[in-house]
Amino acid sequence: MARVAVSALILISAFSLKENPGFARDARCDRPPYGDTPEGYSIAQPGLKNIEKFLAEHPSLANEKMLSVIRKACEAKFDGGDRSSFYAIGMTDNDFETRPAEVLAMQYLGTKLALDDQKQREQLLKNNAESVAKEMNVFALFLCSAGSCSVYGESHITGPNTTEMVPYRTLSQCKQAAYRNSSGRSPGPDGRTMLDGGAWWECRGKHVEMWEPTR
Repeated sequence: MARVAVSALILISAFSLKENPGFARDARCDRPPYGDTPEGYSIAQPGLKNIEKFLAEHPSLANEKMLSVIRKACEAKFDGGDRSSFYAIGMTDNDFETRPAEVLAMQYLGTKLALDDQKQREQLLKNNAESVAKEMNVFALFLCSAGSCSVYGESHITGPNTTEMVPYRTLSQCKQAAYRNSSGRSPGPDGRTMLDGGAWWECRGKHVEMWEPTR
């Protein structure tokens, strides 16, 4: 009776593998050169090592292991394995048809590294901008044209022959003034509220005795 049960399990497993090719495993994906020629795999080694070195410098990619990605690429190439993570970064079926597994892995991880670098740069710029903004405690509205800007607003006398601009205490107040003076126009991504003829309103914050553009 036990032998019959074991035989049935073997048949069921074989049938499942046949009906679900994703569970099948190509022996080439178990060990180097992962479907490539020994020569081709050997040529790729310096590139693989460089990628591994860069991965070590990116904590957010700590889960991406070179060998695991090569095997995953191999399975996606030969076994009908899941390609969704490769598609997500722009890789195509043509890549899998024309490139060996280790090159696919380098392409995948190289793209992930580039995207992570870009993300870190954007975060750094954001942090710097926020840091500068915190140090700005007064803002002024400037009217600019052809690369020349002059401060705009009401002034008041502080002494003989001396006038000072009345600053805005918040960036929001300055932007509201630009909105009013432009008859209800909104600023663009660069913070400029464009006018007809190429002129524009621009809010600037005072930072280390200098007026600097804001967004």
